[in-house]
Order: sequence, then structure tokens, then C-alpha cells
Amino acid sequence: MTVFVLELTAMVTMLLDHIQVVFSIDPFLRCIGRIAFPLYAFLIVNGYYHVRKKEGGLRRYLLRLLLLAVVSEFTYDLMSEGVPVDWDAQNQVLQFFIAMAALTVTGWIRDHTPKDGRNSPDGNASSGRSIDSFVIPSCLSVALRAVVWAAAIAVCYCFHIGYSGSGILLIMIYKLYFDKFYDKDYPTRLAYLVIMTLVFVAVEWVEVHHRAGISMQSFIDNINWYFRWYKRNTWASFGMPLAAAYQGERGYNGKDFRIFYRIFYPAHQFILWTLKLIL
Repeated sequence: MTVFVLELTAMVTMLLDHIQVVFSIDPFLRCIGRIAFPLYAFLIVNGYYHVRKKEGGLRRYLLRLLLLAVVSEFTYDLMSEGVPVDWDAQNQVLQFFIAMAALTVTGWIRDHTPKDGRNSPDGNASSGRSIDSFVIPSCLSVALRAVVWAAAIAVCYCFHIGYSGSGILLIMIYKLYFDKFYDKDYPTRLAYLVIMTLVFVAVEWVEVHHRAGISMQSFIDNINWYFRWYKRNTWASFGMPLAAAYQGERGYNGKDFRIFYRIFYPAHQFILWTLKLIL
């Protein structure tokens, strides 16, 4: 399995999801669309492990995500609400930018914490030595990393960014996968990814209903609808057999495809919005 195949799968499933959002063709398209976000989250974490090896790689990655998030906010609001600015919900790329910032900061903290060995997909294990004279005590390191992730969850939840706090949880789940499970056998990798992606779905389910202020009586009265919502979102785990099969191969990486992949999110949203106006 290659990054190229994962990226294509994520783009196609997201496109189908958004076609249903805009044109309401077939509800099943939204089931297929649930596959997209977990794959994109998986790719973001994988990208972190690869670009961090390059001088200035993380900085360039963060700048690209930030620029894309700003541009995408307008197209996201146009596609979703028909207006260029809507503060009720923010796009998923902004969540990925926040997640990448959290990965960068917590990675920096770990690099400055002694006796911190780990396996990662780049094939390198941390030596446990600080890259310079600045050293963070282990107990303080754990606390600081917890604060960073808690802050990322809080920001996404409070400002309705992407999949809210559960989206950041999924990034943390996949980071643990690359740290601890990446070099295991395929059945172990697959089991972890499927089970933990379903945990993400369950947390998202609770989070959505909590935000909506659903009372227990309303929940009971509409239990069939809520069960269908949960059942639909379990499709998020259907992309995990592909993710678990990935073992570091890039696949096709032409410049034309890289550009297409980076602009696909805002471009397809703008095209769908335009088509809705025309049709």
C-alpha cells in the first residue's frame, strides 16, 4: 500500500460525501464519505514523521496547511451554507493545521526529554539525548505534552473546527499507532486501527449530542435516528485495512499530482457550489 493510493481513496470518498451534502442524491454516499477524514488524519500524522527529518520541513508544512485552511474556509462555507463566511463551523484543514502544530510542539518537547526512545516509520529511534543543551525533566515533559493536546482539543471544540475535539483525539490515536504499532504484524496493526477508529466514532457521537444539548428524554424518543447516525459513521473504519497495509512506500509523486492533491479540497468545494448555483 502506498501514500498515493491512500490519498486517492481519501479524495474520492470525500468528493462523494460532499456531492451528497450539496445535491442529496443518495444517503449512502455519506456512509462512503465517512472513510475520508480518518484517512486524511492518518496521512497527516504520517506526513509529520517524514517532513520532520528535513531541515525546515515542519515549518513549510505548517505554512502550507495554514494557507490552505484560510483559503478553504471560504469555499467550505460556500459549499455548506451558501455564504462566504459562517462562524458556526470551520473547515477540517484548519483542524489539521492545529493538529500538526500540536505534533510539532510535543515532538520538540520529546526531543528535549532524556531517555525517550521510540520507533517510528522513518526508521529512526530517538537516542534519548537532547539536540542541544536544553533538557526538560521527564515529569514536566509529560505534563507539557498533555497541556498541548488538551489545548488543541479545547480550541477545536470551542470554535467548532473540523471534527471538534474528537478529530484531535483521532490524530493522537494515529500518532500512538506510528509510535507503537507501526512495526507490528498486519493483523495487529489492523485491529488497533479499526478498534481505535471506532472509539473516535463513539466519542464524536457523544460530543455531537452534548454540543446539541440533547436531553435524555429526547435521546430516548429519537433513539432509532441516533442509532442510524452512529451506524453510518462506523464506516469511518472501512479505510483502515488500506491504512494498516501501508509500510512507508510513497508511490507516484509527480509534481502535477502534488499540486492537484493540495488544491483539491477548496477547488472541489468551489466547483460543487458553482454547480449548485447553475443547476
